[in-house]
Amino acid sequence: MLPQAVRACIVGDYQNVFDELLPDTVPDAALMAEAKESSNAHYAKALTERARALGGVKALAAHKQWQENTQRSLMHSDNIVLSKIDPSNLISEVPGLYNGLSFNTKSVELMACLPDVWKLPQEPVAPVRVDYSS
Repeated sequence: MLPQAVRACIVGDYQNVFDELLPDTVPDAALMAEAKESSNAHYAKALTERARALGGVKALAAHKQWQENTQRSLMHSDNIVLSKIDPSNLISEVPGLYNGLSFNTKSVELMACLPDVWKLPQEPVAPVRVDYSS
């Protein structure tokens, strides 16, 4: 939970709390990315010094590389999902059960779980037509 707390300090600019947590922190690629995008240079400098003292920045495992998405990149408004849903966006490279295809529906799942107050108003969009005959 410590990396998440440190990251929250960077995003919220809680420098005093960050400084208290820093001695127990092992900098990883996600923390470094967030610190580099912060408007407060203190975070990047402090994490760089801490990483140097520990022998480098801890690499993230492949299944955790999504954590390198910074707060700024996550603030990009991408919640008008209906305009982005078509088979070319959903088809995954991994063979699956659906006519030999598998689907990546992470954007759809994210939008389905967001509270309504977080969603931008949407213009009506024509429904997606799927041909199940093949």
